[in-house]
Amino acid sequence: MADSICGRVGPSFISFVVPLPYYIEVPGSAADVRQVFVWITKKIRKKVLTIFVTVGIQHATFAHLVYAWLTPFTDIYSAKDLTGGTSDKEYMRINQFYMETSQNLAKYQGLKSRKGYQPEIFGRLCVTSYQKLNL
Repeated sequence: MADSICGRVGPSFISFVVPLPYYIEVPGSAADVRQVFVWITKKIRKKVLTIFVTVGIQHATFAHLVYAWLTPFTDIYSAKDLTGGTSDKEYMRINQFYMETSQNLAKYQGLKSRKGYQPEIFGRLCVTSYQKLNL
């Protein structure tokens, strides 16, 4: 009896745990940008509705692939197509760089838009003191 239970549970368990050389892209959350940007004026708040939309990417198991295949808004990518043939560690490092660069550019543009204030750029980082802004 124990053999028959293990024979049925083992493959099911493996289909949910063992990652395959595929990734799935799933929809994430949507948040109103006004919750993040507190300095937007009241005039703009009334007229504009802008939202952030996120997506998630995860290693696919067999169960994930079945789900993604059955769900119209979930995409399947091979590991080579998504990572360009790099390792998972290298792919994550590259994406971390892109995220930091994007954040720094957003900070730079925000600071640059203030009248009479020019932030300093050193390499890929936007380095400045928020105390200078008197916020």
